[in-house]
Amino acid sequence: MKKAPKKRNDRTIFIIAIILFALAVGLFVGAYARFQTQVTGTGHLVTANWAFAVNGSSTTFEVNLASGTVYNTIDVEVDGETVHKIQPGSYGSFDLVLSAAGSEVPVTYNAVFGGLGNAAPANLALYSDSGYTTPLANVNGDVIAAGGQKTVTIYWKWLYTDTDETTYAGQTLDLPITITGYQVDPNA
Repeated sequence: MKKAPKKRNDRTIFIIAIILFALAVGLFVGAYARFQTQVTGTGHLVTANWAFAVNGSSTTFEVNLASGTVYNTIDVEVDGETVHKIQPGSYGSFDLVLSAAGSEVPVTYNAVFGGLGNAAPANLALYSDSGYTTPLANVNGDVIAAGGQKTVTIYWKWLYTDTDETTYAGQTLDLPITITGYQVDPNA
C-alpha cells in the first residue's frame, strides 16, 4: 500500500510544477509591460511649376513661311488682306517664339523640322543663318531662363534653277515642325 501515496506525491509535484511555471511566465511577461503610442504623419512637398509654349501655344502652332520677312513673293489681295505667295526665287525667314513663362525651372529645347521630301519642291530648303549657307534639319536649344523666352529665327529659300517645279504651283504645302521643351538638369 505504500505505492499509492507515491503516485499521489508524483501527481502533486507535477501540479505544483505547472503552477510554478505559470507564475514564472506571468512574472516574466509582466516584467516587460509598457506603454505604447503609434503616431502617423504625412510627408509634404511642393513641386515647381512647369510651362513651355511655342508662339503662344502649349499644344499646336502654325507658321506661314511667307508671313515673316520675305523677298520675291507674289502679293495677292484676298478679302481685303494681302496674302504673300512664294515662287521659285523667293526667300525669307520666320520666327519661333519659345517661352518658359510660368515655368519655375529653366528650359532647353529641341526643334525638329520634318523632311519636306516629295511634299515640297526639291530646291526649297531651311537654313540656320541669314546668309543661307548652313542647312537646317533640327535645332538643339540654348537654355531659356525660368519665366523667360527666346526667339529662334529660321531662314528659308526656294532656289530659282532650271528644275521644273510646276507640280507645286497653286499648292498649299505643309512643313512638319516638332519642338520639345525639356527641364534643364539641375545637377548638370
